[in-house]
Amino acid sequence: MSNPIKPPEGFVTIVFTDIEGSSEMCTALGDDVYAREMRGVHCERIRSLIKEHRGHATGTAGDSFMIVFQAVDDALACVAAIQTALAEPAITRRDDKGKDWTVRVRIGVHTARKQVRPDDRVDYTAGDFNFASRVQSLGCGG
Repeated sequence: MSNPIKPPEGFVTIVFTDIEGSSEMCTALGDDVYAREMRGVHCERIRSLIKEHRGHATGTAGDSFMIVFQAVDDALACVAAIQTALAEPAITRRDDKGKDWTVRVRIGVHTARKQVRPDDRVDYTAGDFNFASRVQSLGCGG
């Protein structure tokens, strides 16, 4: 995930995203359909918005993103844009049993209380990143 933007440091704003119910969705739709038509489309939309809002994607895990911003305003604008981009048009697919599945993303945002700096691999470790992940896990998609 190369990014020409200098990795943020100091008091940064951390964003974690995750598709709600992705395991069940993947099982119902099948690995290939889920990867191509749900997760893939979701990732394309989010990646373009990260760059547009001066974010730095530090990694992904499955359908989750960890994004770091130098400015909280950029982070909040990106989060709002992500939710809009995923809703219009919605990413939806019907499974073999007639159930409709729609990508809904929960997002957690947290500004670090302590200054942080990325390591040599442009990875971040600090309690604030764990906290941001926990905030995301409490969210609801949309």
